[in-house]
Amino acid sequence: MRKSSVWSVIGWMLLSVLVPGAAHLRAGRRRTGTVTLSLFALLMTVLAVAVMTNGTQLAGLLLDSAWVTGVIIACVVGAMAWGVLVISSYVAMRPGRLPRRAQAVTGALAGLTTVAVTLPFMWAGGTALTSNEAIGEVFKEASLPASPRPAASVTPTTKTLPRQGVSKRGSACAA
Repeated sequence: MRKSSVWSVIGWMLLSVLVPGAAHLRAGRRRTGTVTLSLFALLMTVLAVAVMTNGTQLAGLLLDSAWVTGVIIACVVGAMAWGVLVISSYVAMRPGRLPRRAQAVTGALAGLTTVAVTLPFMWAGGTALTSNEAIGEVFKEASLPASPRPAASVTPTTKTLPRQGVSKRGSACAA
């Protein structure tokens, strides 16, 4: 790899946010870059297929607290993975070859980028947690009274009414 410039380190790190593994490929770490890019493509394909095949049912699943817990866990794992990806991409670009001031600037930008990419995941997880708690409060099971009130007794009548004759006047049968 040739000598890194400030703009090269920043640019490839930012590109890796959108295309995971790009900085690793640029830095000559082909295996890491290829595996990262392949896993990202596989994840996006699985998500796209899941949404395309079950799109209308997915919203209903978010009413189930077990699914919401899974979404929250996925958000936390996604935030951690994307944060590690940004830092790993920054390190792969070898910022140690830059002057000290440039290292400080690029390091601060890498930290800010890490926070920026984790915030949407944390927001989504927090929103899922809040909605799960709200749904739990709204649809809380009502406790039954200790001794239920007895039902009013109804006695069936056995008396039948006399059969009424049917008049043919005004009916469709009258010819």
